[in-house]
Amino acid sequence: MGKFLVICFFTSVAYIAIAQDHLSSPDSLLEKLNKNQPDSDKLNVLLKLGDFYLFKPNEFKEDLDVAITYFNQAKIIVDKLQSNKWQNRIWISMMNYYFEKHDYQNAKYTFDSLIRNFQKTGNKIQEAETYETYTEKLNYSKTDPAF
Repeated sequence: MGKFLVICFFTSVAYIAIAQDHLSSPDSLLEKLNKNQPDSDKLNVLLKLGDFYLFKPNEFKEDLDVAITYFNQAKIIVDKLQSNKWQNRIWISMMNYYFEKHDYQNAKYTFDSLIRNFQKTGNKIQEAETYETYTEKLNYSKTDPAF
């Protein structure tokens, strides 16, 4: 029984360490960003950096400013690539940014753009998930004073 618990413990520690890749530190992400890499890899890193600052605990205005800077850099690359997948990913991040900033007018505009794009491409699952995210954030912003 003791060996089983030890194995379970080390297995779970290894799993947690692997799962934390998406929560990479900004330093390691910046290091990846400075390497010469394909645009899709650069986009992924820029969005992770933006999300890191966007969802950082104890948010400060400076964190939101840094987040939008990374999202705007990613948008420049996406506009060059003209990739629907990446465009949608940036719009989702931007919608989250506008909610965090309490800019509900731009959040709604971004949401509408996402929905139109999902309807145009027939991506009903993403459309439904976006509706769900939008309504959850809208409800929290109206009912939770900390939001």
